[in-house]
Amino acid sequence: MVHFLWQSSRQAQFSWHQDHDENADHWAFTTSMISVVVLLSGRGSGMQMWGFHAFQYSGVGAAAAFPGAATHRSVCHGLGAVGEGGEEVVKVAFFLE
Repeated sequence: MVHFLWQSSRQAQFSWHQDHDENADHWAFTTSMISVVVLLSGRGSGMQMWGFHAFQYSGVGAAAAFPGAATHRSVCHGLGAVGEGGEEVVKVAFFLE
């Protein structure tokens, strides 16, 4: 499954969650799923896994791959909707079983 995320949408600013639960209405993922999120545009975005420091995407093409069942959240730097420099933050998320 693939999701495109426009960070300006409140629906794409995720608080603590687990991807296998979050997507349960669309696909029966197991706790062994892998999530991969790639920054397509913008700056000032990241993600954080529970118990770890936030990961800041360094630039376009930077990616985070992690167990989708791990508790994690979006981290938006700057003023919520638009990242640093006024650019729209767009990411693509791949959910792999």
